[in-house]
Amino acid sequence: MKHILIASLTSIVVVFFISLLLFLVSFAGGAYSGFLLALSAAFVATVVASISVILFAIPIHLLLSHYNYKNVTWYIISALICASVFIYGFKPFGNDTQSDLFTQLLICSSIGSIGAVVFWFFAVHRKGIASC
Repeated sequence: MKHILIASLTSIVVVFFISLLLFLVSFAGGAYSGFLLALSAAFVATVVASISVILFAIPIHLLLSHYNYKNVTWYIISALICASVFIYGFKPFGNDTQSDLFTQLLICSSIGSIGAVVFWFFAVHRKGIASC
């Protein structure tokens, strides 16, 4: 259980910093430039990531562990499914065009995949190293 907590917290922190960097770059030089705006957008992304970890990542991890699927690929596939459901199911940025939804999906799934790899590293890979 300790590994799951560490994996969850670490992946959420990584999502925060990646989102902050992404928003700083995207807001730079625009009409809405500013560190505070990027920080608040990264905070919202972190809240979404926290909810995703609690409602999706931990249960999927427990399911994958139960069936002894320890490959990082399963975690990345799970992140891609979660991002697809989030973007196409909830349409968090409004009723956007298909091309905008696809762009949002690419960004969300990229960040989610990085978070999934970090989660896998601390929940599965590092746990396996510690038990040797």
